[in-house]
Amino acid sequence: MNRRPSWNQPMDPEKRSTGQIRPVSDTGELFRLLYDHLPVMIHSANRQGILVHVNERWLSELGYSREEVRGRPLSNFLTESSAED
Repeated sequence: MNRRPSWNQPMDPEKRSTGQIRPVSDTGELFRLLYDHLPVMIHSANRQGILVHVNERWLSELGYSREEVRGRPLSNFLTESSAED
């Protein structure tokens, strides 16, 4: 039996477009889905300032692929005034 999730169960947005909606049960998966699909630019960098992960909005706004960004210094993508702060 294929039950529709209730209003308080997070959904996987990647499955929504294909009609394969399912509840997200793993907290890590929920965090990844939220991080990747929020409509704001988000990045994660390590202590050395190297980009570890950026979300889809970050990539689309700046026009880069994930492969072009991962492992590069965050400072490479900042404006001069932002880099000075």
